[in-house]
Amino acid sequence: MSAPGPRWSSRERQLGVFAALLVGCWALLASVLQPLWERAGELSADVDRLRARLAGMERAVGDPAGAEEAYRAAAAYLADPAEAGSQRELLTELESRARSAALTIGLRPRQGAARATEAFALELEVQGEQASVLRFVDEVLRLPRLISVPRVHMSASPGQNQLLRATLIVKHHRL
Repeated sequence: MSAPGPRWSSRERQLGVFAALLVGCWALLASVLQPLWERAGELSADVDRLRARLAGMERAVGDPAGAEEAYRAAAAYLADPAEAGSQRELLTELESRARSAALTIGLRPRQGAARATEAFALELEVQGEQASVLRFVDEVLRLPRLISVPRVHMSASPGQNQLLRATLIVKHHRL
């Protein structure tokens, strides 16, 4: 027969059971509950992000008139400037703005290597009263089109101190 094992007192058995429960709880927490808690945090962050996205979509769908108005405001920027009609519209608009400001205007196409985003470039020369020229330049810079004005040169007209001459390089871009 084998020798009987050591006899533990009831206090030692209670401490052993308590230690086993403590180790079991720690193992359960580390292997099951902690990953679940982390995943719950990730899901909560996803829910917040998706709620914000849904709110944006509801605003866009909830106000179709506003969405259409925003599209119309951006439509001028989206027109393809390579089309002859678009180029003609820009030139007509520049001429009409210059005439309404009582300015003389000269338009010359610019030659040279254009970037892939440039549809066309032109040199614009206007002459008139100082306030009218400055107002016209400001209007050109605010046109609702994808244009850039890389160079503006202003000078007094020779022999006429009250007149101002401005030369602008205007580049019309495509998307």
